[in-house]
Amino acid sequence: MTHPANDPPEQSHAPVYNITINADAVTVHQARLSFDEVCRLAFPAGPFGPKIRYTVTYSLPDGHEGSMVQGDTIEVLDGEVFYVGNTDRS
Repeated sequence: MTHPANDPPEQSHAPVYNITINADAVTVHQARLSFDEVCRLAFPAGPFGPKIRYTVTYSLPDGHEGSMVQGDTIEVLDGEVFYVGNTDRS
């Protein structure tokens, strides 16, 4: 009789993307990320609220650059680099 704990681990077929957010290495398993998801990966504890504004820029592995705004989603590419900043709208 075999025990599940002794069985070899199953190979996961979930995609794995190694990206960088604000100079930190991050691994995600989603093919697409929303603006809000990128912001929460960068600042898990916030701040969030009606007076906080986030900016997101990115650089693709091929050198192309762009930005995201609220409501955007982006296809994640291995090696993609994001910079996320926030400001307090006074």
